[in-house]
Amino acid sequence: MKTGAIYARYSPGKGREKSTTIEAQIAMCRQMATQDQVWIDDSHIYIDRGISGGNIDRPNFQRMLENIKQGNFPDYLYIKDDKRLFRDELEAGDKVEWIWSQGVEIRYCLNNFQDPRESTEAWFNQRMFHLFAELERRKKAEETYAHQQQNALAGFSNGGLPPYGYLRKVVEVSDEVGNLKQKLSWELAPQTAPAVRQAFDAYLEGKGSKQIADDLTALGYRSRRGRPMDKSSILTWFRLPFRFAGCMVYGHKNKHQGYRPREEWIIQPDCYPAIISLEEAEKAYQISVSKRGRKGQKVQYLLSGLLKCQVCGNNFQMDFDKRKPKQSFCRCGSRRRGAKLCSNSRYLNRDRLETLVLEMVSEVVLEKGHLE
Repeated sequence: MKTGAIYARYSPGKGREKSTTIEAQIAMCRQMATQDQVWIDDSHIYIDRGISGGNIDRPNFQRMLENIKQGNFPDYLYIKDDKRLFRDELEAGDKVEWIWSQGVEIRYCLNNFQDPRESTEAWFNQRMFHLFAELERRKKAEETYAHQQQNALAGFSNGGLPPYGYLRKVVEVSDEVGNLKQKLSWELAPQTAPAVRQAFDAYLEGKGSKQIADDLTALGYRSRRGRPMDKSSILTWFRLPFRFAGCMVYGHKNKHQGYRPREEWIIQPDCYPAIISLEEAEKAYQISVSKRGRKGQKVQYLLSGLLKCQVCGNNFQMDFDKRKPKQSFCRCGSRRRGAKLCSNSRYLNRDRLETLVLEMVSEVVLEKGHLE
């Protein structure tokens, strides 16, 4: 008897589990497998809860791909629909064909896709669905960003941890027809707010973040995880000081978790109790900017700013092997900050790459006389 596996997933967000439950997806797949006279191997049911399909960096999805690669996989893979597998059309086109090439037949409960390698029509139909899924994902991201932007402008948080020195506070607001909705704001934490006040006083007096962290630790203050205060955490306070002045700050990070230009931030004042004044926040920010500017210019390499990641579009950056300090590599800047930000794990040897580029420039441009 043929055997089958199941992959189920739902995206992060409030209410997602109710709208497309994992249990319902698995039940649909089991029903289809029964009709196909296929036995589902329970050891090959892969579930990713609350994880976006925007990229393939999903724990159980990666485990499934590894089992397929190793040949340790059933004959069929059952999925509710194509969106459970992918919402990025580039990854979808590549991985779907690869799964079929490994001898695994993909069966969709709500779609009737065939092996995309069989005909141009089969390939085209499936890629069109992948494109629609990508379009839906991007439009949803734009809609979500717009809603979060309006929420921030109204003075409310979009979630996450409050700044150090604050606690979460749920407030009820009434909409235009009188319906009550819960919103999230911050309130002072009496135990830790004095630490923030002391840190900014010291920073404005000229003390460094390392000294400030040590002083706070000596006074008995600890991080949220109960550890001694550290320099990097304190630096983020001064990088975004407006949060401690009662301002809701939004839009300061881009999708690669880097900082956007200051003029793109949403800084909404008077949203919750302030620990420092807006004037003090502005002074601390300017000091922080000036200190970052004193680090000097970055080392420029031959291909600096020219290499782009084909997956996420971010620049490649230099990285070094700790065991071989003299050996450097080019790798995706997003991937360098975290595997969840980009799936491209390739390393390119810098010396070999630069030599190859120079040889090609010499052969194509110089030797053929294009500069004459």
